[in-house]
Amino acid sequence: MGMSGARCSVYLIYRIAVASVILNQIEGLDFERKIVKTISLIYILEQFERLKPTKEEIIGIFSSSYTAEEIEAAITDLIEKEFVIYIRQSNGYLRLKKTSGVDVRQKIRDTMEAQAGRVSIKDILNNSNFDSYMYPSRYNDEREMTRYFTFLFISSSEVAEDVNWQSKADGVYADGVIYGVIPKNVDELSRVSKVLSKTTSGLDRFIFAVPKRFQEIGAVVAEYAQKWVVYCKPPFASAEKVIAYLGRYTHRVAISNNRLISLQGGRVTFRWRDYADGNKMKTMTITAEEFIRRFLLHILPSGFRKIRHYGIFAFRNKNARMALCRQLTNTPIPLPVVPVLDHLRRILGPDFNLCPCCKRGFLSRDSPSSFGLFPIAQ
Repeated sequence: MGMSGARCSVYLIYRIAVASVILNQIEGLDFERKIVKTISLIYILEQFERLKPTKEEIIGIFSSSYTAEEIEAAITDLIEKEFVIYIRQSNGYLRLKKTSGVDVRQKIRDTMEAQAGRVSIKDILNNSNFDSYMYPSRYNDEREMTRYFTFLFISSSEVAEDVNWQSKADGVYADGVIYGVIPKNVDELSRVSKVLSKTTSGLDRFIFAVPKRFQEIGAVVAEYAQKWVVYCKPPFASAEKVIAYLGRYTHRVAISNNRLISLQGGRVTFRWRDYADGNKMKTMTITAEEFIRRFLLHILPSGFRKIRHYGIFAFRNKNARMALCRQLTNTPIPLPVVPVLDHLRRILGPDFNLCPCCKRGFLSRDSPSSFGLFPIAQ
Protein backbone atom coordinates (compact mmCIF):
# COMPACT_ATOMS: atom_id res chain seq x y z
CA MET A 1 0.00 0.00 0.00
CA GLY A 2 2.78 2.36 0.83
CA MET A 3 4.52 1.64 -2.46
CA SER A 4 1.26 2.07 -4.37
CA GLY A 5 0.74 5.40 -2.66
CA ALA A 6 4.26 6.54 -3.57
CA ARG A 7 3.80 5.53 -7.20
CA CYS A 8 0.40 7.25 -7.37
CA SER A 9 1.99 10.43 -5.96
CA VAL A 10 4.76 10.36 -8.57
CA TYR A 11 2.16 9.74 -11.27
CA LEU A 12 0.04 12.68 -10.10
CA ILE A 13 3.06 15.03 -9.93
CA TYR A 14 4.03 13.98 -13.45
CA ARG A 15 0.56 14.59 -14.92
CA ILE A 16 0.26 17.99 -13.28
CA ALA A 17 3.80 18.92 -14.36
CA VAL A 18 3.15 18.05 -18.01
CA ALA A 19 -0.07 20.06 -18.02
CA SER A 20 1.63 23.03 -16.33
CA VAL A 21 4.44 23.18 -18.91
CA ILE A 22 1.95 23.07 -21.81
CA LEU A 23 -0.31 25.70 -20.22
CA ASN A 24 2.67 28.05 -19.84
CA GLN A 25 3.31 27.76 -23.58
CA ILE A 26 -0.23 28.50 -24.75
CA GLU A 27 -1.07 31.56 -22.67
CA GLY A 28 -3.89 33.64 -24.18
CA LEU A 29 -5.62 30.66 -25.83
CA ASP A 30 -8.31 30.18 -23.21
CA PHE A 31 -10.25 27.42 -24.92
CA GLU A 32 -7.14 25.39 -25.76
CA ARG A 33 -6.08 25.73 -22.13
CA LYS A 34 -9.44 24.32 -21.03
CA ILE A 35 -8.98 21.31 -23.32
CA VAL A 36 -5.48 20.66 -21.94
CA LYS A 37 -6.77 20.83 -18.35
CA THR A 38 -9.66 18.49 -19.24
CA ILE A 39 -7.40 15.87 -20.85
CA SER A 40 -5.01 16.01 -17.89
CA LEU A 41 -7.90 15.58 -15.44
CA ILE A 42 -9.30 12.59 -17.36
CA TYR A 43 -5.93 10.82 -17.14
CA ILE A 44 -5.59 11.64 -13.44
CA LEU A 45 -9.06 10.19 -12.72
CA GLU A 46 -8.43 7.12 -14.96
CA GLN A 47 -12.17 6.42 -15.21
CA PHE A 48 -11.82 5.49 -18.89
CA GLU A 49 -14.86 3.23 -18.89
CA ARG A 50 -16.96 6.29 -18.00
CA LEU A 51 -14.92 9.21 -19.33
CA LYS A 52 -12.66 8.53 -22.29
CA PRO A 53 -9.96 10.98 -23.46
CA THR A 54 -11.32 11.03 -27.02
CA LYS A 55 -12.22 13.82 -29.41
CA GLU A 56 -15.89 12.82 -29.22
CA GLU A 57 -15.84 13.03 -25.41
CA ILE A 58 -14.21 16.49 -25.48
CA ILE A 59 -16.82 17.67 -27.97
CA GLY A 60 -19.59 16.41 -25.69
CA ILE A 61 -18.09 18.16 -22.66
CA PHE A 62 -17.84 21.59 -24.34
CA SER A 63 -20.82 21.33 -26.71
CA SER A 64 -22.94 23.63 -24.57
CA SER A 65 -20.47 26.53 -24.98
CA TYR A 66 -18.77 25.89 -28.34
CA THR A 67 -19.72 24.46 -31.70
CA ALA A 68 -18.37 21.10 -32.82
CA GLU A 69 -16.32 22.87 -35.53
CA GLU A 70 -14.70 25.19 -32.96
CA ILE A 71 -13.84 22.28 -30.66
CA GLU A 72 -12.35 20.18 -33.50
CA ALA A 73 -10.33 23.17 -34.70
CA ALA A 74 -8.89 23.75 -31.21
CA ILE A 75 -7.96 20.07 -30.83
CA THR A 76 -6.40 20.01 -34.29
CA ASP A 77 -4.38 23.12 -33.42
CA LEU A 78 -3.06 21.46 -30.23
CA ILE A 79 -2.11 18.35 -32.21
CA GLU A 80 -0.32 20.36 -34.90
CA LYS A 81 1.63 22.26 -32.23
CA GLU A 82 2.53 18.84 -30.71
CA PHE A 83 1.03 19.64 -27.32
CA VAL A 84 -1.45 16.79 -27.74
CA ILE A 85 -0.89 13.39 -29.35
CA TYR A 86 -3.66 11.51 -31.18
CA ILE A 87 -3.18 7.78 -30.43
CA ARG A 88 -4.91 6.03 -33.33
CA GLN A 89 -4.00 2.52 -32.22
CA SER A 90 -5.65 3.10 -28.80
CA ASN A 91 -9.28 3.80 -29.79
CA GLY A 92 -8.51 7.37 -30.74
CA TYR A 93 -7.38 8.51 -27.31
CA LEU A 94 -5.91 12.00 -26.95
CA ARG A 95 -2.91 12.39 -24.65
CA LEU A 96 -0.70 15.27 -23.56
CA LYS A 97 2.73 14.90 -25.13
CA LYS A 98 5.17 13.39 -22.64
CA THR A 99 8.26 15.03 -24.16
CA SER A 100 7.17 18.53 -23.14
CA GLY A 101 10.34 19.38 -21.26
CA VAL A 102 9.28 17.97 -17.86
CA ASP A 103 11.96 16.66 -15.52
CA VAL A 104 9.89 14.30 -13.37
CA ARG A 105 12.64 13.54 -10.87
CA GLN A 106 13.29 17.26 -10.40
CA LYS A 107 9.59 17.86 -9.75
CA ILE A 108 9.62 15.12 -7.12
CA ARG A 109 12.76 16.54 -5.52
CA ASP A 110 11.22 20.03 -5.45
CA THR A 111 8.12 18.69 -3.74
CA MET A 112 10.19 16.70 -1.25
CA GLU A 113 12.31 19.76 -0.41
CA ALA A 114 9.19 21.85 0.14
CA GLN A 115 7.89 19.27 2.62
CA ALA A 116 11.21 18.45 4.29
CA GLY A 117 10.88 21.15 6.93
CA ARG A 118 7.26 20.37 7.71
CA VAL A 119 7.25 16.64 8.48
CA SER A 120 9.95 14.52 10.14
CA ILE A 121 11.02 11.05 9.04
CA LYS A 122 9.56 9.66 12.26
CA ASP A 123 6.14 11.21 11.58
CA ILE A 124 6.08 9.98 7.98
CA LEU A 125 6.89 6.40 8.99
CA ASN A 126 4.40 6.37 11.85
CA ASN A 127 1.66 7.73 9.58
CA SER A 128 2.49 5.09 6.95
CA ASN A 129 2.47 2.35 9.58
CA PHE A 130 -1.34 2.03 9.53
CA ASP A 131 -1.25 -1.58 10.77
CA SER A 132 0.86 -0.79 13.84
CA TYR A 133 0.26 -3.83 16.02
CA MET A 134 2.79 -6.62 16.07
CA TYR A 135 2.80 -10.33 16.81
CA PRO A 136 2.76 -12.28 19.06
CA SER A 137 -0.91 -11.52 19.55
CA ARG A 138 -3.53 -13.36 21.55
CA TYR A 139 -7.18 -13.90 20.61
CA ASN A 140 -10.20 -15.07 22.58
CA ASP A 141 -12.83 -17.57 21.41
CA GLU A 142 -14.74 -14.80 19.63
CA ARG A 143 -11.65 -13.88 17.60
CA GLU A 144 -11.16 -10.62 19.44
CA MET A 145 -7.56 -9.54 19.92
CA THR A 146 -6.86 -9.60 23.66
CA ARG A 147 -3.08 -9.05 23.59
CA TYR A 148 -0.89 -7.21 21.13
CA PHE A 149 2.25 -5.09 20.87
CA THR A 150 2.13 -1.70 19.20
CA PHE A 151 4.98 -0.50 16.98
CA LEU A 152 6.24 3.09 17.03
CA PHE A 153 9.16 4.81 15.33
CA ILE A 154 11.24 7.20 17.46
CA SER A 155 14.24 9.36 16.58
CA SER A 156 17.63 8.72 18.18
CA SER A 157 17.40 12.07 19.98
CA GLU A 158 14.56 10.62 22.10
CA VAL A 159 16.88 7.96 23.52
CA ALA A 160 18.76 9.17 26.62
CA GLU A 161 19.85 7.76 29.96
CA ASP A 162 17.27 9.79 31.89
CA VAL A 163 14.24 8.77 29.81
CA ASN A 164 11.42 7.15 31.81
CA TRP A 165 10.03 4.67 29.30
CA GLN A 166 7.09 3.78 31.54
CA SER A 167 5.96 7.41 31.54
CA LYS A 168 6.63 7.77 27.82
CA ALA A 169 4.21 4.91 27.14
CA ASP A 170 1.40 6.22 29.38
CA GLY A 171 -0.84 6.93 26.38
CA VAL A 172 -0.23 3.51 24.82
CA TYR A 173 -2.93 0.95 25.61
CA ALA A 174 -1.13 -2.05 24.12
CA ASP A 175 0.40 -4.78 26.26
CA GLY A 176 3.84 -3.87 25.00
CA VAL A 177 5.65 -1.41 22.77
CA ILE A 178 8.24 -2.08 20.10
CA TYR A 179 10.25 1.06 19.40
CA GLY A 180 12.00 1.34 16.04
CA VAL A 181 14.90 3.74 16.54
CA ILE A 182 15.87 6.00 13.62
CA PRO A 183 19.51 7.13 13.99
CA LYS A 184 20.60 10.43 12.45
CA ASN A 185 24.14 9.30 11.68
CA VAL A 186 26.76 6.64 12.48
CA ASP A 187 27.77 8.27 15.75
CA GLU A 188 24.15 8.43 16.93
CA LEU A 189 23.69 4.75 16.11
CA SER A 190 26.66 3.84 18.31
CA ARG A 191 25.48 6.11 21.13
CA VAL A 192 21.92 4.74 21.07
CA SER A 193 23.13 1.14 21.24
CA LYS A 194 25.26 1.89 24.30
CA VAL A 195 22.51 3.82 26.09
CA LEU A 196 19.86 1.15 25.51
CA SER A 197 22.10 -1.71 26.62
CA LYS A 198 22.87 0.24 29.79
CA THR A 199 19.40 1.52 30.78
CA THR A 200 16.74 -0.90 29.52
CA SER A 201 17.38 -4.03 31.59
CA GLY A 202 14.23 -5.15 33.36
CA LEU A 203 11.85 -3.33 31.02
CA ASP A 204 9.77 -6.36 30.07
CA ARG A 205 7.08 -4.30 28.34
CA PHE A 206 9.42 -2.69 25.81
CA ILE A 207 11.47 -3.92 22.87
CA PHE A 208 13.91 -1.69 20.99
CA ALA A 209 14.71 -2.34 17.34
CA VAL A 210 18.02 -0.73 16.37
CA PRO A 211 19.52 -1.11 12.86
CA LYS A 212 22.83 -2.94 12.63
CA ARG A 213 24.32 -0.27 10.37
CA PHE A 214 23.43 3.29 9.47
CA GLN A 215 21.83 4.11 6.14
CA GLU A 216 20.40 7.44 5.02
CA ILE A 217 16.66 6.96 4.34
CA GLY A 218 15.43 10.56 4.30
CA ALA A 219 15.14 10.85 0.51
CA VAL A 220 13.25 7.56 0.17
CA VAL A 221 10.92 8.21 3.12
CA ALA A 222 10.09 11.70 1.85
CA GLU A 223 8.33 10.21 -1.17
CA TYR A 224 5.86 8.56 1.21
CA ALA A 225 4.90 12.00 2.51
CA GLN A 226 3.08 12.71 -0.74
CA LYS A 227 -0.70 12.60 -0.54
CA TRP A 228 -2.06 9.27 -1.73
CA VAL A 229 -4.30 9.12 -4.76
CA VAL A 230 -6.46 6.08 -4.09
CA TYR A 231 -8.19 4.69 -7.19
CA CYS A 232 -10.72 1.90 -6.71
CA LYS A 233 -11.77 0.66 -10.10
CA PRO A 234 -15.52 -0.14 -10.33
CA PRO A 235 -16.26 -3.88 -10.72
CA PHE A 236 -17.10 -5.08 -14.21
CA ALA A 237 -20.27 -6.84 -13.06
CA SER A 238 -21.48 -6.18 -9.51
CA ALA A 239 -20.25 -6.24 -5.93
CA GLU A 240 -21.86 -9.67 -5.49
CA LYS A 241 -19.78 -11.06 -8.36
CA VAL A 242 -16.60 -9.67 -6.81
CA ILE A 243 -17.41 -11.24 -3.43
CA ALA A 244 -18.18 -14.57 -5.10
CA TYR A 245 -14.87 -14.40 -7.01
CA LEU A 246 -12.84 -13.61 -3.88
CA GLY A 247 -14.75 -16.21 -1.88
CA ARG A 248 -13.50 -18.97 -4.15
CA TYR A 249 -9.96 -18.11 -3.06
CA THR A 250 -10.54 -17.36 0.62
CA HIS A 251 -13.10 -19.94 1.75
CA ARG A 252 -12.38 -23.03 -0.32
CA VAL A 253 -9.65 -25.62 -0.41
CA ALA A 254 -7.26 -25.86 -3.35
CA ILE A 255 -9.31 -28.59 -5.06
CA SER A 256 -12.83 -29.84 -4.34
CA ASN A 257 -13.72 -33.52 -3.85
CA ASN A 258 -15.85 -33.71 -6.99
CA ARG A 259 -12.78 -33.03 -9.13
CA LEU A 260 -10.89 -36.00 -7.68
CA ILE A 261 -11.38 -39.13 -9.80
CA SER A 262 -9.05 -41.82 -8.48
CA LEU A 263 -5.89 -42.75 -6.62
CA GLN A 264 -4.28 -45.86 -8.11
CA GLY A 265 -0.72 -47.07 -8.13
CA GLY A 266 0.52 -43.99 -6.34
CA ARG A 267 -0.93 -41.67 -9.02
CA VAL A 268 -3.81 -39.19 -8.64
CA THR A 269 -6.25 -38.44 -11.44
CA PHE A 270 -8.38 -35.31 -11.29
CA ARG A 271 -10.40 -33.00 -13.50
CA TRP A 272 -9.20 -29.53 -14.49
CA ARG A 273 -10.47 -26.77 -16.76
CA ASP A 274 -8.32 -25.68 -19.70
CA TYR A 275 -9.16 -22.00 -20.21
CA ALA A 276 -6.77 -21.81 -23.16
CA ASP A 277 -8.81 -24.46 -25.00
CA GLY A 278 -12.35 -23.07 -24.80
CA ASN A 279 -12.86 -23.79 -21.07
CA LYS A 280 -12.90 -27.54 -21.76
CA MET A 281 -12.85 -29.95 -18.81
CA LYS A 282 -9.91 -32.35 -19.03
CA THR A 283 -8.29 -34.97 -16.81
CA MET A 284 -4.75 -35.04 -15.53
CA THR A 285 -2.79 -37.82 -13.81
CA ILE A 286 0.25 -37.03 -11.68
CA THR A 287 2.16 -38.77 -8.92
CA ALA A 288 0.80 -38.55 -5.39
CA GLU A 289 3.96 -36.69 -4.32
CA GLU A 290 3.49 -34.06 -7.02
CA PHE A 291 -0.21 -33.73 -6.14
CA ILE A 292 0.66 -33.16 -2.47
CA ARG A 293 3.35 -30.64 -3.46
CA ARG A 294 0.88 -28.64 -5.53
CA PHE A 295 -1.74 -28.81 -2.80
CA LEU A 296 0.69 -27.56 -0.16
CA LEU A 297 1.45 -24.49 -2.29
CA HIS A 298 -2.05 -23.25 -1.34
CA ILE A 299 -1.45 -23.53 2.41
CA LEU A 300 -0.38 -20.25 3.99
CA PRO A 301 2.76 -20.12 6.15
CA SER A 302 2.31 -20.13 9.92
CA GLY A 303 1.28 -16.71 11.23
CA PHE A 304 0.29 -15.39 7.80
CA ARG A 305 -3.28 -14.07 7.78
CA LYS A 306 -5.39 -14.65 4.69
CA ILE A 307 -7.91 -11.89 5.43
CA ARG A 308 -7.16 -8.81 7.49
CA HIS A 309 -9.85 -6.53 8.89
CA TYR A 310 -9.42 -2.82 9.58
CA GLY A 311 -11.48 -0.02 11.08
CA ILE A 312 -14.57 -1.08 12.99
CA PHE A 313 -14.05 -4.69 11.87
CA ALA A 314 -10.50 -4.97 13.24
CA PHE A 315 -10.09 -7.75 15.81
CA ARG A 316 -9.04 -5.38 18.56
CA ASN A 317 -12.14 -4.89 20.75
CA LYS A 318 -14.38 -5.63 17.78
CA ASN A 319 -17.45 -6.66 19.76
CA ALA A 320 -17.53 -3.43 21.77
CA ARG A 321 -17.25 -1.31 18.61
CA MET A 322 -19.94 -3.29 16.80
CA ALA A 323 -22.29 -2.99 19.79
CA LEU A 324 -21.77 0.79 19.76
CA CYS A 325 -22.40 0.94 16.00
CA ARG A 326 -25.66 -1.00 16.38
CA GLN A 327 -26.71 1.31 19.19
CA LEU A 328 -25.97 4.47 17.17
CA THR A 329 -27.73 3.15 14.05
CA ASN A 330 -30.64 1.48 15.89
CA THR A 331 -29.69 -1.86 14.38
CA PRO A 332 -31.13 -4.91 16.16
CA ILE A 333 -28.62 -7.29 17.70
CA PRO A 334 -28.51 -10.52 15.65
CA LEU A 335 -29.51 -13.68 17.41
CA PRO A 336 -26.64 -16.06 18.16
CA VAL A 337 -26.28 -18.98 15.75
CA VAL A 338 -26.79 -22.28 17.58
CA PRO A 339 -25.03 -25.30 16.00
CA VAL A 340 -27.27 -28.08 14.69
CA LEU A 341 -25.76 -30.65 17.07
CA ASP A 342 -26.66 -28.45 20.05
CA HIS A 343 -30.27 -28.30 18.80
CA LEU A 344 -30.37 -32.09 18.52
CA ARG A 345 -28.91 -32.55 22.00
CA ARG A 346 -31.50 -30.17 23.45
CA ILE A 347 -34.39 -32.00 21.72
CA LEU A 348 -33.22 -35.64 21.79
CA GLY A 349 -30.91 -35.63 24.81
CA PRO A 350 -27.11 -35.71 25.20
CA ASP A 351 -26.76 -39.29 23.87
CA PHE A 352 -28.88 -38.93 20.74
CA ASN A 353 -26.05 -40.31 18.55
CA LEU A 354 -25.19 -43.24 20.83
CA CYS A 355 -24.74 -46.46 18.87
CA PRO A 356 -27.95 -48.52 19.31
CA CYS A 357 -25.98 -51.78 19.08
CA CYS A 358 -22.99 -51.48 21.41
CA LYS A 359 -24.36 -48.60 23.51
CA ARG A 360 -20.80 -47.32 23.87
CA GLY A 361 -19.66 -45.69 20.63
CA PHE A 362 -21.18 -42.61 19.00
CA LEU A 363 -22.43 -42.36 15.44
CA SER A 364 -20.78 -39.78 13.16
CA ARG A 365 -20.96 -38.71 9.54
CA ASP A 366 -18.84 -40.95 7.30
CA SER A 367 -16.32 -39.66 4.74
CA PRO A 368 -17.31 -39.39 1.05
CA SER A 369 -14.84 -42.14 0.10
CA SER A 370 -17.06 -44.71 1.86
CA PHE A 371 -19.83 -44.04 -0.68
CA GLY A 372 -17.62 -44.57 -3.71
CA LEU A 373 -17.20 -40.87 -4.53
CA PHE A 374 -13.42 -41.12 -4.30
CA PRO A 375 -12.29 -44.72 -4.87
CA ILE A 376 -9.10 -45.52 -3.06
CA ALA A 377 -7.01 -48.38 -4.44
CA GLN A 378 -6.00 -50.95 -1.87
